[in-house]
Amino acid sequence: MHKRQKKTITWIALYFSMRIIRHFATFPPKLITPCILASSPPGGTILDPFAGAGTTGLVAEALGRNAILIELNPAYVAMAQQRIAEASRGNHA
Repeated sequence: MHKRQKKTITWIALYFSMRIIRHFATFPPKLITPCILASSPPGGTILDPFAGAGTTGLVAEALGRNAILIELNPAYVAMAQQRIAEASRGNHA
């Protein structure tokens, strides 16, 4: 294993253990709402190939749409799943 790989793994472990998992580029729901309303009917499906923290999924659900979210970073996948689950229970994230 290269030195750089070790540092990355250590940083990721620290990052998770400190539970400061935040997405650096979340955007306000008001920004995506008009796009979802204009591009899909109620019950339609929204595709977000760069899901990040899951804001598109949150807004789609609130507007009665389905969402397919694609995200490569496992930390962001977990974050999006948690935010959407909390919103579904009525606890806004």
